[in-house]
Amino acid sequence: MLYAKETTGQPRAQAMSDFLLNTNKLCEAARERQIVFSADNVRACRTGYDDIVREGERANPAASGRVKQSTTVNLLRRFRQYGDAVLRLVGDFAVPFTNNTDERAVRMPKVK
Repeated sequence: MLYAKETTGQPRAQAMSDFLLNTNKLCEAARERQIVFSADNVRACRTGYDDIVREGERANPAASGRVKQSTTVNLLRRFRQYGDAVLRLVGDFAVPFTNNTDERAVRMPKVK
């Protein structure tokens, strides 16, 4: 997202970044208070996510045919395809926002 923002200057990249970071903050606060989001809250989160992706797709239409797509179009396709996985942390607080802890655990054995 940072690459898309810096290279294209599009506000949608910043909007997605802000949305995901704010969603993580809400999930952390709910986790600390042991509050579970309702189905309506999860749907509202998904609607906001889909709206940002849809706006990005409108601003960056995919080229037709077998043409190389821009980095932004490819990123939007992945956001669309893996939306459930990206937002899994909203419905399941056991899912972390990042996998940095897991990567750090694997890094040392991998180096050796």
